[in-house]
Amino acid sequence: MQPKTRQSITFGQDLSRLARYTTVAYVAATVVLCCAIIFSYFTLKRNLIEQSRLFAFSNSANQLRLSIRESSLYLSDLKLARKNKVPGSLIEDKITFHLDSSLDRIQNSKQQTEQHLQQLKPYHYYGYFNNIFNAQPDDIWLKLEQYLVRLKEISAQSGGESNGLEQLWLPVEVTAARKGSLAKSYEMAFERLLEIKSERSESLQSTHSKLTWIALFLIALEVLLIFLPLRHLLIKVNNKLLNAHQKLDYQASYDAETGLLNLAGVAKSLDIDDNAEGRGSMVVVSITNLEYIAQTTGPTALGIFFRQFVDKINQAFPGVYTVFRAGDNRYGVIYRENSPLVDSALLAKVHQVLTERQGVKNVVIHPEIKMGMDIGFVNANNIENKTLNAQIASQSYDSLNVGIPVYDPSMRDAIEQENALIDRLKQALLNDEFVPYYQIKVHGESGLASGMEALCRWVKPDGQIVPPFQFIPTAEKSGLIAEITWVMLEKMASDYKYWCDSGLDPGRIAFNAAEMLLREPDYQQRMEKILAQTNSPQCPFDLEITENVAFTHQSDVITSNLEYSRNAGMRIALDDFGTGYASLSSVVELDVDTIKVDKSFVRAMSSDEDSKNIVLLIIKLCKQLNKKCVVEGVETEQEWDICRDAGCDEIQGFYFYKPAPAQDVFNSLQSEQLPRKAG
Repeated sequence: MQPKTRQSITFGQDLSRLARYTTVAYVAATVVLCCAIIFSYFTLKRNLIEQSRLFAFSNSANQLRLSIRESSLYLSDLKLARKNKVPGSLIEDKITFHLDSSLDRIQNSKQQTEQHLQQLKPYHYYGYFNNIFNAQPDDIWLKLEQYLVRLKEISAQSGGESNGLEQLWLPVEVTAARKGSLAKSYEMAFERLLEIKSERSESLQSTHSKLTWIALFLIALEVLLIFLPLRHLLIKVNNKLLNAHQKLDYQASYDAETGLLNLAGVAKSLDIDDNAEGRGSMVVVSITNLEYIAQTTGPTALGIFFRQFVDKINQAFPGVYTVFRAGDNRYGVIYRENSPLVDSALLAKVHQVLTERQGVKNVVIHPEIKMGMDIGFVNANNIENKTLNAQIASQSYDSLNVGIPVYDPSMRDAIEQENALIDRLKQALLNDEFVPYYQIKVHGESGLASGMEALCRWVKPDGQIVPPFQFIPTAEKSGLIAEITWVMLEKMASDYKYWCDSGLDPGRIAFNAAEMLLREPDYQQRMEKILAQTNSPQCPFDLEITENVAFTHQSDVITSNLEYSRNAGMRIALDDFGTGYASLSSVVELDVDTIKVDKSFVRAMSSDEDSKNIVLLIIKLCKQLNKKCVVEGVETEQEWDICRDAGCDEIQGFYFYKPAPAQDVFNSLQSEQLPRKAG
């Protein structure tokens, strides 16, 4: 593990530990504070409720005492009025009315006092007050009841009724007097009530003080045990963050493998450096075989290759303003001159220097490159666009033609058109617009149908057919060719089953397999399902690959999928033989079953003796290698005669059949009436 990686892991662990510590600390502090707040709340609430009940009981009892005293005053006035006035006078009636009202107030106050007394049941002093009001010898309620009865009797008597009057008035006056038995009992109750109120007030104040001190203690404890250590840890992590920020800032502006500025870094430097003279044309150098180089050198030695390649760039380009890393496989060169490189000798040297072999440890590397240029002043605002323009121009780079392509707006238009075509291809896949057209192949000797090749056609909803050369290259470049081929294979399986169920023998159907298809990770599972749809005891399909695909067969995925196809019963055909490179090595290494002679040789063999000899030589080679030979592009009887006389196995071309939809092929097969086995 590299030191930077270890530092990143350690820093990540510190941050993780800080996050856990912070979370635990805040959760613990929050829980403790919440518990303290909840405890304080319920404690204060309980004390306040008790206090309010005591006050309510005290107020109602006091109101009852005042009502009794008020009644005793009215009683004295009534006694005096009855002694000095004529019975039935208005003064006596008025005093009697007030006395009756006082009796009602006593009753109401008594009921409220009884209710408030019941609310004191949960508390320890309830028994004391209950005894004073309900039990001997202080039973206030009994004395009050007797007092009320006698008072009502006095109120009901008239002034002339004097029999036993003194005996009735005297107990009532004694009971209601300030030092009477009822008043004494009340005084005892009030004294005790005041004592309890004072005690509960002191208890409430003490509880409040204790809770306050507990809260202050908890806050101090949290500061000492949580927040101070946490602050220390935060300072420590903050210092690490500052260091990490500096490292990230460096990584954001520089390439770790070469030490060069990256695109963001060079933009910053251009923004700081306002020297307009040193920022001319932009050149982009792309390494096109980087994947192969990475596989050859391995990840540890790849950085050595990059640093060596940068040295070669500095050597190849004279008068460079700066070199920067523009991508994984791209380097930007800001040239001092605001004009394209036109010296052919210089350009040839640039290409030679950049592509000459490099020794990386024990491995020799041969880089392959593309270059493109965008002319014009480069600054911080347009460097990204300039780099992209130069990259677009590099797509036109040709190492055989000395010169660096210069960006032209039409190049971007071509890319935008290609992107638009990709969008239309995706929509066409959704609309199921791709259908197979079949070109029947015939026996080289008899000219009778022996099989066919499925060719993709794009049929738009309005019936317009898009030629393959207008969309196949883009489909291959975008990777959509794989999904298009799967759609074709499903329809081929359906067509084959229909022809066989109709009593026809369509022979074997060949299809073109692009590299993207053979790289599909689920190729074998999907192909197995498609072959099952044909309902055929043997595989009816042949797989055709080009020489370029054959040359990349060293890919493990492609090798595995080709091996599966052969085991499933497919025959492997090498298409367009003779037009690529390493053809013979591909035939030997892949052990192909069929070789297809490219139509470019066939078209010229009637007028060009060399082309004819090449076709005859390939047919002879196939016989010697025991390979099946198919000649495509035969359009005249003379071409057929040449191929037939040479012993060609199968012929494909417009002279016999043109590509046609499934129904037309059905009619052609039906007209021949060939009840034979495929082969």
